[in-house]
Amino acid sequence: MLDWYPGAVVLLGPASKAGYPSVSVRDGRGAVLHSMEGGLAAAHGVLSGPAQSSWHFSNPKVGPLEQHYAISRITWHGGSLGANRRYVGIEHEGVAGEPLTASQIENDVALLGWLAENDVQPWSGLIRLDTLWEHNEMTRYGSKATACPSGRIPWQEVIDMVTIDYVARAAAEAAQKKADQNAYRSRIAGLILSGDGETAYREMQALRKFTGLPLVVV
Repeated sequence: MLDWYPGAVVLLGPASKAGYPSVSVRDGRGAVLHSMEGGLAAAHGVLSGPAQSSWHFSNPKVGPLEQHYAISRITWHGGSLGANRRYVGIEHEGVAGEPLTASQIENDVALLGWLAENDVQPWSGLIRLDTLWEHNEMTRYGSKATACPSGRIPWQEVIDMVTIDYVARAAAEAAQKKADQNAYRSRIAGLILSGDGETAYREMQALRKFTGLPLVVV
């Protein structure tokens, strides 16, 4: 598990605005998406100020995500301990009635795909009301009623894009692995033809150890 998303700019929030006396580490899986109901600068003021509010990621209208806390830390975004200890909080710049920008959707797609593989517990998939939530759905954990994120999240589009991205990455990784194996086999065959059987055997043993491939060169 990785605690810090490599695609984000790190802008640390106050250490005093994370965790609880009884628990400081998240023990759930999934994410809650929010609307800032304002601009990024105003959200920075809330994060650094005295308000009892903090979150893991800020998604600006333009530019990369900002990460304020490690995803294993509990932040104060969901309105209750039950919500906060379970989920990563992602705030989106903008207000009710304002659709997410193309940049924000792209950021969400990349981040959610990464979280599905790196959260403190494995995700069962990109599933609404299981791993993907809105702030207004946190009443089940005792949070106060809210409209947030006010219908701003195009869920189906985001989920479809994450799925397509995952399938494409998996296919590319499989193709690269096959290319690497073929290149390694060609090298071994060349060593054998050159009469360097000892080196060929060592490399064949290494190939078998790290890839599970048979020793036969074809």
